[in-house]
Amino acid sequence: MSDLFVRAIVTDIDDPDKLGRVRVKYPYLGDAANTPSPWAKVLRPVSHDGSGDWFLPDVGDEVLVSYERGSKENPVVLGAVYSAQKKVPDLANFDAKKNNLRAIKTKVGHLLLFDDDQAITLQHKDGHTLILKNESVELKNKSGTSIQLKDGKLTIDAADSIELGAGASEALVKGKTFLQLFNAHTHTGNLGAPTSPPTQPLQPAQVLSQKVKTT
Repeated sequence: MSDLFVRAIVTDIDDPDKLGRVRVKYPYLGDAANTPSPWAKVLRPVSHDGSGDWFLPDVGDEVLVSYERGSKENPVVLGAVYSAQKKVPDLANFDAKKNNLRAIKTKVGHLLLFDDDQAITLQHKDGHTLILKNESVELKNKSGTSIQLKDGKLTIDAADSIELGAGASEALVKGKTFLQLFNAHTHTGNLGAPTSPPTQPLQPAQVLSQKVKTT
């Protein structure tokens, strides 16, 4: 096998020695293509002891293979390639002129997207997202409940309820509404007539938080 590089199809990724190797077959060999290759190492950017990346091609993926010292007994997978049968991920906002996107997308749809024009997005297949922009950070689940950090503010938005602390059951008091009611309230006096409002009304600075607000 004198070819410097050959195309191959992955047939097995269950390396018995747990070294991250794969087996391949060579379609160009015709009838002999079904004979599995020896276990092939997969080229990686980092392979330190106990750390590094973990990206294996899947069974059926097309890969490019070379051979250590030219020996067919020592194949090395250099990388995977797309084809008419194995299409590229469908990524919105990709601009071929800018080449503005970098992405990792899993088979089930989990996505890590780097968009040079907009943001960094981590998205779960079910729609939960973490979005990092120049001016904000936003965490949102598939139902639309969100937490946003922007311009020194923390905003929590939920369609149903917001619970602060485990087992929260007490409702919050609306500060401005409470002040208006308190400063206007009266009691029934000894003669049955209403009393006057408090002679010393509460002031917002006395009782209202300047940082925590609600709707």
